[in-house]
Amino acid sequence: MTNPVTDKIDGQIMTAEDFFNEAKKWADGVRSAAKANAAAFGKGKKESYHTYKERSYKAGYEEPKLKNAMSYKIRKKGGEVSSIGLVLPRHGIYRAFGVGRGQPAEGSGKKQSHKVFIKRSMSDWLNKPIDDHLEKLAAAAAEYYGDKVLSSVYGMGNRSKIQNL
Repeated sequence: MTNPVTDKIDGQIMTAEDFFNEAKKWADGVRSAAKANAAAFGKGKKESYHTYKERSYKAGYEEPKLKNAMSYKIRKKGGEVSSIGLVLPRHGIYRAFGVGRGQPAEGSGKKQSHKVFIKRSMSDWLNKPIDDHLEKLAAAAAEYYGDKVLSSVYGMGNRSKIQNL
């Protein structure tokens, strides 16, 4: 039986750019899984269409299908990744919470209207991919910030040099 804990430290220190690339891979994976979940919905838009009236500030805006409208943003503060956000249309959030016109969120305690125009049910299409991929992002963050501490304490750019001190 081998012991997975070791006192050997190998490899290069993870830089802010390396962490950004890991965050980008994570966001791509979450977005791909969420898009696959959204594509599996039995009901919904068959194609993009106009949803806003002429006098609206979004007049002429075509609301795309959910699976085609998902993206992400990675924000940096001080040259480091500070946040990762998934960007999706409002109807994607309605689908996640199971709300519609005249239909409040399930479990909210609000009464349903007598005229429910769109019947929706809750769907864990977005949170499940985030939960499934969260360990990868946590591991990358731990490595980056751990390396940052090592390099600031010892002032070196290589883990094996730090170990030999």
